[in-house]
Amino acid sequence: GNHLLYFLNSSYLVICGRHLPSTGASAQVQFIGPAGLIRFLFIIPDIGRIVLFQTHTPLNDNYGLSQRVCFRYFAERQVPRLMALAV
Repeated sequence: GNHLLYFLNSSYLVICGRHLPSTGASAQVQFIGPAGLIRFLFIIPDIGRIVLFQTHTPLNDNYGLSQRVCFRYFAERQVPRLMALAV
């Protein structure tokens, strides 16, 4: 539709300047609608997938562009909970 945008991203951890390519993962990020919903799909090799939803709700108060931002994730059963929370 007219209100869809997406991009692909690949990354890995860098801890104290030490590059850890074995921690690599890819993400598909999709923006849905004019300003309301963002869907992240993280694919972690040999571990599983995590889907993260980010929503933006206008507050309609006297502060201009203020909004409430919420996150909700769903992970495959084999993904360690701490890893899913870290995303």
